[in-house]
Amino acid sequence: MPTILSYELPGQDELQSFDWDCTIQEGHDQGGSATQFPVEEGSKISDHIDLEPKKITLEGFVSNTPIKKMSSYPVVGDGLNRGQQAWEAITRIHRQKLLCDVYTDTEIYESMAIESLSTDKTRRKHGGLWVTINLKEVRLVEAQEVRIKDNPAPVKGPPPADDGTAARRERKQKLGRILLKFAEETERQQERLDDMAEAEKNGTTSEMSNLSLKYFAEDLARGAE
Repeated sequence: MPTILSYELPGQDELQSFDWDCTIQEGHDQGGSATQFPVEEGSKISDHIDLEPKKITLEGFVSNTPIKKMSSYPVVGDGLNRGQQAWEAITRIHRQKLLCDVYTDTEIYESMAIESLSTDKTRRKHGGLWVTINLKEVRLVEAQEVRIKDNPAPVKGPPPADDGTAARRERKQKLGRILLKFAEETERQQERLDDMAEAEKNGTTSEMSNLSLKYFAEDLARGAE
């Protein structure tokens, strides 16, 4: 599964997603601290261990001249190349303080905030956007008014265990649609690469030209939908 960041823009219900052409590195950090004091035998051990918020570092690349068409991040700004558009999309998430869900082969992370992001260009790093993103988990809780015995006044208390189940189900359904679209696009691009490789193998220049024209027309038609 590719590394994907999904998020919602303010005032919009549809999930947006961002991924890059190449995931260079992932760093997963899950820490915690145990008490330094003796624990009474028979007590609940989990009460004496504090888990720290999860962290993940992502390093990726977005090419200005990709071999396949990708449109998994919102296009922002006229006259910007592909790497610049990707940078604008990421910095928008950071500046607007939006929470992301991050999907990797290792784990799915929910409610992650971008703590920092950076990009650099060197003699070896060119031709697009080379970006590093550090994200940290934001733990969300919900308060609920409950009534206790012999006290009609509402007080704050923890939510039921199943609170938020419907919202999580809806987000997973939206993610499913994103992943399905990505899988279909990947399969389509792989078929194109196989056809081009076969035409090149046969040495048929006209066939390769026809295939390129066909794919260009298909991309124009898809963009107009």
